[in-house]
Amino acid sequence: MKHDPDPPVAVAIHRLADAPNPTRKRWAYATIVGCWLVTLAINAPGHLSFDSIIQLNEARTRSYMGFHPPLMSYLMMLFDTIAPGTALFLLFMQALFFGALLIVVRMARDVSVLTPLVVLACCAHPFVLLYQGIVWKDVLFANFAVFGFALLFAAARLRGWGRYACYAFSLLCVACGGLVRQNASIALPVLAVAIAYLEFPSLSLRAQAAKFLGGAVAAVIVMLAVGSGTDALILASAKVSPGPTYGMALVVLGRYDVSGIIAHNDKANVSVFEKRRLDVPLLREDADRYYTPERLDWLPKRFLEELRKLPREEFIPAWGQFAVDNFGAYLRHRLEVFHWMIWPPDITHCLPLHVGITGPPDVMAKLDVPTTLRPSDRTLAAYTAYFMPTPLYRHGSFLVVAVLLCVLLPLRYGLNAALPVLALSAAGILFTLTWTLTGVACDIRYMYFLPLAVFACLVMATVLEAERAAGARKPAPPHIPGGDRHA
Repeated sequence: MKHDPDPPVAVAIHRLADAPNPTRKRWAYATIVGCWLVTLAINAPGHLSFDSIIQLNEARTRSYMGFHPPLMSYLMMLFDTIAPGTALFLLFMQALFFGALLIVVRMARDVSVLTPLVVLACCAHPFVLLYQGIVWKDVLFANFAVFGFALLFAAARLRGWGRYACYAFSLLCVACGGLVRQNASIALPVLAVAIAYLEFPSLSLRAQAAKFLGGAVAAVIVMLAVGSGTDALILASAKVSPGPTYGMALVVLGRYDVSGIIAHNDKANVSVFEKRRLDVPLLREDADRYYTPERLDWLPKRFLEELRKLPREEFIPAWGQFAVDNFGAYLRHRLEVFHWMIWPPDITHCLPLHVGITGPPDVMAKLDVPTTLRPSDRTLAAYTAYFMPTPLYRHGSFLVVAVLLCVLLPLRYGLNAALPVLALSAAGILFTLTWTLTGVACDIRYMYFLPLAVFACLVMATVLEAERAAGARKPAPPHIPGGDRHA
């Protein structure tokens, strides 16, 4: 009589074949930490531009100008209190992005030999090597969001309280990201809907609608709660309270749209401004002469002053009516601005990089921050210049990759397995599309979340492929004693 293999031995073989490869994981960890140390070393204490200096001044004086969302300045204040300057804040900011990659590798059941190679390739791109060293709210938001979706990736592999803790912390991180960049809150409902799909996998049409609605409602509740909490902390320490950030941003956007509509239609219907006794010939002259889809900075002071004659509560509805009355011109203006943002004809006009420390001289003197440009900064700028003429430096390329990830990964790995990657890609796409309505300049940093999301998704994709391959290699379950005996 032929006997079956000893069941304990079969179980041991089964577990060994299903175990992750520790060497591959160690290489992935080492690559992420090595890239982090290099990025930190060549950029610390951080590159600061005009906006960075203004926010550092807000942090130290605790007086908020109102245009920048105040949460980033508040965080800078906390770190500046511990160690004056931006080095500690830079460490915190980078820890979000590189920590997200570490979480993905840590929670993976297996990683691919490609994982460290993809990490290395992504981190060699200036969007990581340089931009992770620039103290910008765009970078902070992107890092917060990527970290939040990495926690979603972890939650999909956990059970019990650990899973729900990851959900809660991921929502908190993405909500904080939405509070440092005016149009960044679009990522939060995507995350909330993804969590609803993970927890309630029913495929009925009614269940699908409930998940979308529930995710949207949850996102609003979380954003209100986190926003109220952070506002209370900021107001408790502020000497000059933040102004109406979103209202100010709407006014700036509206003035740019007015100039764009007039520039795209010589016979634009301007009755909404004539009724309010504005100098319409002046508006036409300046819009025709100074408007450019690259950015709003070139609009002259007298054009802006003329529109300032309307108070905010009157200007915003007038801008909306003007856009409706001249919708064709508005659409051409918006599409041209978005074209400059997604694939600029001349990228040098779009602030493609920033190195060193520059800002308003009087503010820098008050902060005791010297203007600096180190030899390493020049080398980093020269390295970045090699990428700038290529599609690797165009957000349009990353938009195509993000769409492909959304389509191909669920087909290959299934919706549930690919959901964290799908959600992060979708958040990057939707955030990018918000600029069709809100773009006011083609600065590369404005869409920074998109390439960073693609980089994180590519790393996650290598993990999904490794886990899929490990599942395919898994041997058949061991025989049950007495279940298949024959003479």
